Amino acid sequence: MRVILCGYHWTGCKALELLLQEGHEVFVYTHETQNCIADLEGLCIKKKIAYSLERIDRDNMPFIPDMICSVYYRWLIKQDVIDSVNGKIFNLHPALLPKYRGCSSLTWAIINGDEECGFTYHYIDAGCDTGNIILQRAVKIEDFDTQLTLYNRVMFESMQYFLEAVHLVDKGYQGEKQEGTATFYKRGCPFDGKLDDAMDQEMQERFLRAMCYPPYPAARYHGQEIQTLKELFDVCRGGKVVVFGCGGHARSIINIIYNTYGVKDILLVDENLSNGEMISDARGVRKYDLSEKDMFIVAVGDNNKRKALYLELNGYHKGHCISVVSKDAQIGIDGKIGWGTFIAPFAYVGPEAKVGDNTIINTGSIIEHEAVIGNHTHIAPHATVCGRSKIGNNVLCGAGSTVIDKINICSNVIIGAGSVVKNDIVESGTYVGVPAKRIR
Repeated sequence: MRVILCGYHWTGCKALELLLQEGHEVFVYTHETQNCIADLEGLCIKKKIAYSLERIDRDNMPFIPDMICSVYYRWLIKQDVIDSVNGKIFNLHPALLPKYRGCSSLTWAIINGDEECGFTYHYIDAGCDTGNIILQRAVKIEDFDTQLTLYNRVMFESMQYFLEAVHLVDKGYQGEKQEGTATFYKRGCPFDGKLDDAMDQEMQERFLRAMCYPPYPAARYHGQEIQTLKELFDVCRGGKVVVFGCGGHARSIINIIYNTYGVKDILLVDENLSNGEMISDARGVRKYDLSEKDMFIVAVGDNNKRKALYLELNGYHKGHCISVVSKDAQIGIDGKIGWGTFIAPFAYVGPEAKVGDNTIINTGSIIEHEAVIGNHTHIAPHATVCGRSKIGNNVLCGAGSTVIDKINICSNVIIGAGSVVKNDIVESGTYVGVPAKRIR
């Protein structure tokens, strides 16, 4: 067969070796090698295999292949490339799909305390790791596994099945639809590679192991590299997780901190509380002065009040403002989340979308690809912001509202619940209806 291999790392090298052993004509797309990673480009040169460091594109493909294989390739493959081989294109993903779609799957599996992980050969379609499953196998996560040992064990096992996947695709096997609950993790280092006081002891230990992949950087805590729990305990501790606010939004954030991050000891601060009052198992106080080690988030639903308190707290230059992202939310590849922002369960932030600081992306809301959401803004439950739209600062998109694609909304705007914005909004005010019109 004429095969295009999109690959990287030692698994990409092994895939090339296996394809050549079967006598296939192969062209390789790969990446420039960094950090002492096994050099697929160098292997191509050594074996006189034609290759390119460009991103695969329909216009730069040297021939129409019988099949395309993706093994640790770091670019999404465009639809016209998929169409060029009539869907005979598959990927090796280091997870048991549909769990852990996206990036850093093995890292997150360790952090989240999973007992097993594995790998999946699946067809590539228009989604991210959503195609039919060709074959998959489970691998136990040992208590002593680091990211390095787990990756090598999973990938070694996966390479035993690589040619089986090739043969199944060649024979026209359609695969099985993915079943079960899907999870997605965006590209980038988990928690920016930093340990924090919001993690319980068991999660901290798992995080240290998950970040152990030399020559990449280890986990860091307050700027110091940490590789073992002993090193972590030697660093000064004592900070608190502090939530400012005590209303419904605060309760939602407390719930996510419990369920996603495993933190039980949370301090709730609001002048309407009595000292020692318990709300959602969090201890309340009327006032609190942040310390250098504290981690905090403002949990106030009203945009103006949340903005004022956020700016006041950051002005003290004490503590660390954190964002809280539900484990049931989905963040697309290269999606970016600002400081102090809350991403609620079942919210979706699409690829290359950007969400600003101190913003709420509420339950079930959708921020589509390349959309931009400003600071101190609230996207209410089940609201939709379509692709490439831009929402300003201090904007409320009401529950169930829709902003169609490529719309610009200026700052200080309220969009009524259920409204549909079909035209740019350039003047601050309140807009309601279908299509949305200014009422004041």
